[in-house]
Amino acid sequence: MAFLMDIDSGLFVPDPAARLVAGDLPCLKAYHMGRNVLQFDDQDEMAAIMGGFLECPAFTTSLTARLRLYPDASPTSNFRFEIYVFSVTPGTPTSGDTIDLRDTISFDSPNAASLDISAEAEGDPLRLDITLSNNDSIAEGDFFLLGLRRDADHADDANTVLAFFDGLSLHDAA
Repeated sequence: MAFLMDIDSGLFVPDPAARLVAGDLPCLKAYHMGRNVLQFDDQDEMAAIMGGFLECPAFTTSLTARLRLYPDASPTSNFRFEIYVFSVTPGTPTSGDTIDLRDTISFDSPNAASLDISAEAEGDPLRLDITLSNNDSIAEGDFFLLGLRRDADHADDANTVLAFFDGLSLHDAA
């Protein structure tokens, strides 16, 4: 996979409006060793969205989001996370998408993956790759937002530990 761009956890903000799934709680901000990280609970579904748009780089096949995570205690099972994509094509007054960004955000269906971390220890760095198949027809030059959600009540997330999100990188699956 070819590296395209890095998105630091500081570009994400907790989502108090539950834009991804109704009833979700906003994740929490935490600081470890001077780094901004996001904290996701082990019981409640929590979510964050990017606080501003980025421009999509060129890619040839499909995009993969590579999450950087670590547990707060010795894990016993899996983590399950979802990534949501909202993209819009910018343009001039006569081209591009016609959407009012002041009051409209419409994320595509979730992309999900689980990671068995039962053999890991407290604080170990973890990598979870999520293929962005449901990507809101994103293309080079589009403005995009990502949403991040821990699906703590899914059968694949039986962990009883917090998950800390340090950021993600986008990769071209080619």
